Amino acid sequence: MKILSILQNLTQLGKSKEEVSKEITSIEAGYLWSTLLTKYDIIERSQLYLTLARDQDFKIVIGKGLDFLKDEADLLERQAKKFGIALPVRPPAYTSVNVVDVVEDRYIFHQILMGMRGALATRMASYIESTTTNIRAIFLDHLAKEIELYDGFFEYGKIKGWVSAPPIYRP
Repeated sequence: MKILSILQNLTQLGKSKEEVSKEITSIEAGYLWSTLLTKYDIIERSQLYLTLARDQDFKIVIGKGLDFLKDEADLLERQAKKFGIALPVRPPAYTSVNVVDVVEDRYIFHQILMGMRGALATRMASYIESTTTNIRAIFLDHLAKEIELYDGFFEYGKIKGWVSAPPIYRP
């Protein structure tokens, strides 16, 4: 897929945003926009969780996830601009709250895990429904990175005892 992506980039050299934007489908443009909007939402929520979390290791894990999300959002912003897609409103740079005794780290972990599961399903749909090589490559790359991130986060939750394990089946 990398060779096809390079070829597609070469064919876009010297073209205006209007000409380049005609090279992706409206579905792909919609997925780029909604994926960026979702990243912004998750960034804002992660900033809140970082403020609420008590466990210092967990704060580091959330912080690393936040860095990943910001990098992915930057990449999506560049692609959206390249194709002339209007950007959604960015989240504030910092989120703060005054009440921290209400939420447990286990709850925050489960909220993040559920969000990651939903994002994986959306990313898979984005990849499957895209027909433009470069756009499919972007969604495939995001999907692979998010699966790896999910796996690490899930294992971290197991270590902390926050993963709800189903009972062992014994016929």
